[in-house]
Amino acid sequence: MKEYAILNKLILKMKQEYDMSKCYNLYACIVDKKGNILSIGQNSYIKTHPVQYRYNLHNPEKIFLHAEIDALLKCKSDNYHTMIICRMTKSGTITMAKPCTGCMKALKDYNIKKVYYTDNQGNLVLLNF
Repeated sequence: MKEYAILNKLILKMKQEYDMSKCYNLYACIVDKKGNILSIGQNSYIKTHPVQYRYNLHNPEKIFLHAEIDALLKCKSDNYHTMIICRMTKSGTITMAKPCTGCMKALKDYNIKKVYYTDNQGNLVLLNF
C-alpha cells in the first residue's frame, strides 16, 4: 500500500528533524492521487494562524498551529487528494494522531478525499468523514 511508503518517508523526516523540547511531534503530509508529496506540515507550540483560530474558535486552547492546518497552508497545488498524519513521542514511538474536530472540519472544507492517521500501534487508520 503506497500510504505506508509515504508514512515511512514522513517518519524518516520526523526523526531527522525531531525537536526534543516538544512532548511530541506531529506531522501531516498532503499527497496527490499518484502519491507525490505536495506539502508537509508540523505542529507548533508557539505559532498560531488565523485559519487555525477560525477552525478552533470553539476550543481556544487548541489555537496553536496544528500539523494538518500547516500542511494545508503550505500546499501550493490544488491537486491534493490524501493526507497522512503521524505523531511521534520523545521516545520515538509512533502513536495516535487522529485529527481534532477543528482540523477535521478544515479537511472537509479543503476537500481532502482521504485522511489516514496513525493509531497507538503505529498502524494507519482511514478516517471516515
